[in-house]
Amino acid sequence: MYIKPLSLSRDKQGSEAKVCDVIFNTNLYYKRVENDELHKTFLVTVSLEAIEDKYKPIELKLDKNNWIILKNKIYQEPDKDDHRSKPPLIVDITSQVNELKMNTRQIKPKRY
Repeated sequence: MYIKPLSLSRDKQGSEAKVCDVIFNTNLYYKRVENDELHKTFLVTVSLEAIEDKYKPIELKLDKNNWIILKNKIYQEPDKDDHRSKPPLIVDITSQVNELKMNTRQIKPKRY
């Protein structure tokens, strides 16, 4: 489970609302939670408590009896500013190699 940082958004009525996305392993969701109301309730309750713990300094209180799971939101493209994004697989190191060559001195072999 990964809890994304709080952000501000608007609800259906246009009022400002705090939003916190929680990301789960899809295998867990489809194998245990999707069709089992007991597991779904347990997972949501644990998630709500984890969010409250994470944001305890701002005294965030959540209603554990009135929650919904959004439909058609199984996967979302990752944010560009997401701190967990991976670095590129291909990196141009030509300038680094040239700089290293310039900073190293030639070592001449000793003659005996």
